[in-house]
Amino acid sequence: MLLNKPLTLKLTQLKVTNFRNYPYADIHFCPRINYFTGANGMGKTNLLDAIYFLCQGKSYFQSNDKQLLLHGQDFLRVEGWFEKDEKRFPVVVKLQTGKKKQILRNNQPVQRLSDFVGELPLVFIAPDDTLLIREGSEARRKFMDSTLSQLYRPYLDALLAYNNLLKQRNQLLKMGGDNRAPDHALLQIYAEQMEQPAKVLYQHRKAFLSAFLPVFQDIYQAISGGHERVQITYQSDLNQEEFLSGVHKQLRKDLILQRTCFGVHRDDFLLDMEDQPVKPYGSQGQVKSFLISLKLAQYHFIRQHKNIAPVLLLDDIFDKLDPRRVDQLLAFILENQFGQIFVTDTHEERMAQIARQLGEVHHAFRVNEGSLTQIQLV
Repeated sequence: MLLNKPLTLKLTQLKVTNFRNYPYADIHFCPRINYFTGANGMGKTNLLDAIYFLCQGKSYFQSNDKQLLLHGQDFLRVEGWFEKDEKRFPVVVKLQTGKKKQILRNNQPVQRLSDFVGELPLVFIAPDDTLLIREGSEARRKFMDSTLSQLYRPYLDALLAYNNLLKQRNQLLKMGGDNRAPDHALLQIYAEQMEQPAKVLYQHRKAFLSAFLPVFQDIYQAISGGHERVQITYQSDLNQEEFLSGVHKQLRKDLILQRTCFGVHRDDFLLDMEDQPVKPYGSQGQVKSFLISLKLAQYHFIRQHKNIAPVLLLDDIFDKLDPRRVDQLLAFILENQFGQIFVTDTHEERMAQIARQLGEVHHAFRVNEGSLTQIQLV
């Protein structure tokens, strides 16, 4: 499936200070597979989040950076050394209470987060990602946005512009809540400014899904044993009507509900299995296989378009998968050109067995209440 050997992004060393439950840690990684084992709540996932924080400039789980600080501390620092295209360079992310977050790449300050996104590509698969399937449309849009933002700078620029204008238009609509009519001319100006970025988002999402779907279906067949047919359908207001005419027709509803009721911010991606929605009908194993397939297809596209194998973070993905699906997933990883992989699991014995099956060079660490011990999986 993954053709043409890509460049590989490697994280060789990670240092964290006051991040989540880690006062300090200094870890050296191998270029292929790195395992973290330990009981729940010990800090395995926090290490993956530190890697994500380093590569994306934000947490995978927390929208408020302050929640990443170790309890009682007012600063944190995450530092990593990367190898990319035979070049080694440091990346540092620093946060201090009352000050703006700082990102330094190769000792040079990053002025805007949007300039940094996509520089260090990675894919994260976590248990809570099942919300992408189980919950509403926002999670599915976020998945699509995170993929496309790493691939296309014009998409990220359009997303930031659209969301900013949407926020301003909605704030203006809320002004009508105290018997004050919002400025209709200004509402129209916002709509006109939103039209172009809306078209960019719509066209990219539509084109991407058309190419993404067959890859996703192939991966799902590979890791599920070919037992179920899966489908993704793009649902958008713009499938039915041009942006400005749709916004105009919904104006009365906008004024009543005090929010913009037409646009790409309402897009959804309908997920089906055997012509039925996965959400109410899929078993735990099917939902997890569906999710893993989505994320591995995401990996494929980032790798293909950037010609670099992203870092892959796998958080407790073997839980709730039957042995057959675990074997098929491992076979898929073995047969395809994945780069550096970080894995967490609560079962050290299971990781030892997986290490033997993969036959790859690996480092293994036992995690206990924010401290690590390197071990040998045998």
